Amino acid sequence: MLWDPSYDTDKAIDEFCAAFYGPAAKSVRAYVTLIHQSTQKDPKLHVQIYTHPRNYVTPEHCAGQGALDQAESAVKGDATLLQRVQVARLPSSTPRSQQHRPAPWPNATTSSCRKAAPT
Repeated sequence: MLWDPSYDTDKAIDEFCAAFYGPAAKSVRAYVTLIHQSTQKDPKLHVQIYTHPRNYVTPEHCAGQGALDQAESAVKGDATLLQRVQVARLPSSTPRSQQHRPAPWPNATTSSCRKAAPT
């Protein structure tokens, strides 16, 4: 995007997903779209490097676990691609690590994030 601000953002994301995630690209892209849509609901939300995940992880993030499950299945025979998908899952596993705090949304600690998060 820096080299051509007029470049189609969706096309760039699709190209990146295809190159980086291989057969898991479609599922990872679905997850990215879900996250993007959920974060666009709050125009005042600005996630920065030190923003705590409890300020932006939503139930939609947890719902995206199904897409990431499909992505993992698509690349289960390729250790490199599987690791990339697993790393993509890390931000949505935050609710599990936040169980000691009061949940910012109903049933957060019993969501699919908890069940699907790596142990």
